[in-house]
Amino acid sequence: MVIQSAVMNYGELWLVLMGLVLIGGTVGQDGGVVEIMSENPLVVPGKSSTRIQCTARGVGNEGANLRWYGPDGNAIGTNLLDRVYTLSYAAGSLSVIITNVLEQDAGEYTCNGTINGTPKTAKISVSVNMPLEITEEMAPRSQKVEEGTQGLIKCTAPGGYTIAWIKDGSPIGQEHPRYSQVSEGLEINKVNRSLDEGIFICNVYGTGAASSKIEFINIQVTVTVRPKITRPPSAGQAVEGAQYRFECRASGEPSPEYHWFKDESSNELVGDRFEIDKQNGILTIKESKKDDEGLYKCEARNEAGVDSATAQLRVIIPPKIREFNNGTGEEGKDGTLRCKAYGDPIPTIKWLKGDVVLPDGAPTQDMNEKTVVSRLTISPLTKDDGGQYTCEAATQGAESDKKHAYLIVKYKPAFNPGMPTTAWTWQNAPGNLTCEVEGEPRPRVEWFSVPNENGERTPISEGGRFSITNKNKGTNTVISTLRVVYDFSVPLGEYLCKAINDLGATNRTIRLRKADPPASPSVLVVEVTPNTADFTVQFSSMANAPPPKRLKVTITSSPPQAMDPQYFDVGVVNGNPKEVKVALTGLTPSTSYTFEFAGESDAGIGVSTTKTANTPSAREPYKVVIQNPLRDGEYPNKYNLQWETPKDGGSPIQSVRICYRRVKVRPELSPTNEYQFVEQITGFVCNDAQPQQSSYMLTNLEPSTHYQVNIQARNQKGDSEDSFFIFKTKSPQLVTQPQIETSAQTQTTDSNPEPDPAFSSGEEKGGLPIGVIIAIIIIVFIVLLIVVDVTCYYKRKCGVIMCLKGKLGGGSTAGAGSGLKDAEKGGDDKDKKSDKPTEKEENTKPLLNDKTEEEAQNGKEEELKEMEPEEKEKAGEKTPTIETAEEAKPAPESPNKDTPTDTKPEEKSPTNEAKPEAPTEKKEEK
Repeated sequence: MVIQSAVMNYGELWLVLMGLVLIGGTVGQDGGVVEIMSENPLVVPGKSSTRIQCTARGVGNEGANLRWYGPDGNAIGTNLLDRVYTLSYAAGSLSVIITNVLEQDAGEYTCNGTINGTPKTAKISVSVNMPLEITEEMAPRSQKVEEGTQGLIKCTAPGGYTIAWIKDGSPIGQEHPRYSQVSEGLEINKVNRSLDEGIFICNVYGTGAASSKIEFINIQVTVTVRPKITRPPSAGQAVEGAQYRFECRASGEPSPEYHWFKDESSNELVGDRFEIDKQNGILTIKESKKDDEGLYKCEARNEAGVDSATAQLRVIIPPKIREFNNGTGEEGKDGTLRCKAYGDPIPTIKWLKGDVVLPDGAPTQDMNEKTVVSRLTISPLTKDDGGQYTCEAATQGAESDKKHAYLIVKYKPAFNPGMPTTAWTWQNAPGNLTCEVEGEPRPRVEWFSVPNENGERTPISEGGRFSITNKNKGTNTVISTLRVVYDFSVPLGEYLCKAINDLGATNRTIRLRKADPPASPSVLVVEVTPNTADFTVQFSSMANAPPPKRLKVTITSSPPQAMDPQYFDVGVVNGNPKEVKVALTGLTPSTSYTFEFAGESDAGIGVSTTKTANTPSAREPYKVVIQNPLRDGEYPNKYNLQWETPKDGGSPIQSVRICYRRVKVRPELSPTNEYQFVEQITGFVCNDAQPQQSSYMLTNLEPSTHYQVNIQARNQKGDSEDSFFIFKTKSPQLVTQPQIETSAQTQTTDSNPEPDPAFSSGEEKGGLPIGVIIAIIIIVFIVLLIVVDVTCYYKRKCGVIMCLKGKLGGGSTAGAGSGLKDAEKGGDDKDKKSDKPTEKEENTKPLLNDKTEEEAQNGKEEELKEMEPEEKEKAGEKTPTIETAEEAKPAPESPNKDTPTDTKPEEKSPTNEAKPEAPTEKKEEK
């Protein structure tokens, strides 16, 4: 495998030597020759491989014994593992192979051979062109120098080469003040990190024959800086049992590593109680002990040097209160509290009552026991001196210790000066007499009755119309309540509350009085209609009386009418009566009324306030108020419209008309956050709701479309003022459940509605199923056919169906034709005919409406009034006009009402663009 590889590699060199010519060799008299197929002299690049071939030519050259000799005169062997060896590629030739050409391979090579018994020789001179190579040893690519010292950047070159230096794109000259070129490299005088750190370029170039060779070596120079402590550890004190931390910071490059020592020891601190962060210079002592006191040293080290700093640590014992007990004293005498504390150093003691610092008592210290005793003396005591006291022992640098004790000051009972001196009562409402008293020890309370005629009071005991409850408040206060159930047998007057404890007794009287009923309220008239009246009623606050529970309204009229009083509940907020909204109904139009308003409470009926009003005459209903309108609907093709039942104006409401149409709105909303009308897109579609209805579901709407809704209430006096509102239906993609559309005859559910391209006109449609669309087309066709048929019948006495039947039936055609002729002439024969309908008339009746005979007769009379003058002249002629026949069609939305006529878009002036008009019903002129 080695031979094959060598042959393949050196075979490639053959292509290079194909142009070799005969340079040297000897020619014998026998005509044979030994020749070297190569240039002479031969220049070979260093570090490469080359082949030099020697060939014997002439008679019998197959037997030539060729051998190669090196520059040293020694024969070159055939071992392919040698760097230089010989190899025969063909008969009569021998090549010398030189791999990894070195400078020592230069010299004269000789090829000897024998041709036909005659020795032959050929020589070739080989020179080596070695490449310029600077090794890592000659010029390390990364070097360090120490700041402030004499630094050296190493870079050497082979013999015959010169070195130049470059820094920051500029050459370093021989006269540079800080850089000097020496044989080993570049010397730096007093290394400065800011100036000398970075990349230096060592430029090695040749001279003479090697002048074309040049190398640029980038050397990264790092300036190391000796550590310098910038933040030494601070002296401090640790609290026994607590954690303490030293911090040490130093500059240096590279960043220094930190080591800690204690006192004079050369051993680094180690152990579970010490936590050392060598990168950030932090020493943490866990659970400090008294033995941890001492001198601590921080050392910062890097490859450039070391620096250190020390700090003293003191460990203190935190303060602890050992004795602090409660004390007792009487009002007017002295009281003392004693507190004893321990710590090292000996702590100081501070006295507090609440947040108030008190003067310190004379402290006594015991240096051996590390204790201090402090006494707080109060002279003389008052009841305000009682309460909780705090003894706080403190040492600087440690958490203080606090304990609490109570000083109890005994004093006789004292009543709360702010307690009420009067209590109120009324029929069936007990009077609550309350006294609040404090004392030490806590007093007990006794109650006494109102004095009799002799001024004597009797003790009140639990039972009968009296009950007593006692409730403790805090540590020395009692609240006692005497509950008196009032009736006329229980006297009103002053009751006595007596408080007693070990130090004495104190009395206080409380008066029981009867409360007054509510005062007359203030009444404001809001609105009076023909049959209703609205008021707001407000009662004033009553501090010493029960609030009104209800409002009584008495109604009298002229002429007199029998009307029962009406009652309204009165709410209370924070003890004050709420405003009452009074809505009176069932009044008579054009009548004078007197209204009396009086409050009722547990104390009785109060003084009334009177208001008079005249109801106006009956009129059209009041304007309908749309309730909770949603500007954007919840569904894509329906909308739930709600309104308040309108006031009828003194005449019962007959119906509520709801009309809606598609409209165009402005892009921006109004100041009241509503859509603004611009123009209509379609005419109104109207429906009637029942008088008692207050909501209506608009269906078959189009998604993402604006609609204007108008509502009017109607009674015998006319229509109410129009109320309108604009809303927008929801987009279909926002609907999470299938929408169900219901009509009077069909109900269709489409869970995946898709818009029909045939009905696309630039705005979103409802997406009706194709079946529904086909059904609508068929129905429209049938309706048109019926209208044409009925019209033809009334005009020509022959409908489309009848004429077709006559043409198809042969003989019937003549009858149809004669009927048409008679209709044109207006002959008198029809008057002579029987009232009994013919077969033809019976067939045409269902095309109009099923009517009774009387209704048919009345209809004919009306039709006769609307006939043309020439038709009226025809005796016995009662043919209705086309317009009458069209009016006879039932309305699709409300069969019992007049069919609303869709209005087409009209031209609008700028003044009425923003205001939508009310729907109108138009009748054709006859």
